[in-house]
Amino acid sequence: MKTYKAILFALDGDWVTDYFGKTKDEVLEKLASRGSRWFFYPLEGVILDKGVVTTSKQRVIFMNSLSLRFLSGKSIKSVCKWLKDNEKDVGGLPGG
Repeated sequence: MKTYKAILFALDGDWVTDYFGKTKDEVLEKLASRGSRWFFYPLEGVILDKGVVTTSKQRVIFMNSLSLRFLSGKSIKSVCKWLKDNEKDVGGLPGG
């Protein structure tokens, strides 16, 4: 059975994982009620939970920000590179 977890990105491409669930929607519900926790990681995505170790080769299956939705389906490494290359512009985007 597939399980999911949130991946939270900083504007510079740094990332952490948290908020586990049995479905993508369950993870998104947990993200919606996270408050100011992870303040420095404002960009939210969902990945498959493949165990304790998350590698940069894993795919982001969903980016929660509408303006970054085009990054859904990309590897974590590709998302990080795009964020780092566009860091000064990302902060002004909705959800950024």
